[in-house]
Amino acid sequence: ACAEINVNADNYKYDNRECVNVVDEFTSLTPYPNPAQDVVTIEWINVLGQAMDVNIFDAAGKLILSRSYTPTREGLNQVMLDVSQLYTGLYFISYSVEGKTENFKFSIVR
Repeated sequence: ACAEINVNADNYKYDNRECVNVVDEFTSLTPYPNPAQDVVTIEWINVLGQAMDVNIFDAAGKLILSRSYTPTREGLNQVMLDVSQLYTGLYFISYSVEGKTENFKFSIVR
């Protein structure tokens, strides 16, 4: 499955498409933009529409933000997270659906 995003005033149109092999009931896509300033967008493909938990940790492993999305729709889901209150630095984002967890790194730069 492929997901494509079109953003007004996008300077980097070459990175607007991501294709993944959907073999599981849940597949997460890489959060963007990375580095982020005020908002980070997360996307996932959820075949069965299960609930999803999103956690953001700082570089020391401290939980900074936690969100739960119940239920999500079947297919592609997208959420824009406000990270404007986070300090410049490295963070980890974790997506979890029914025991399956995927982790990504992202940074905040201002």
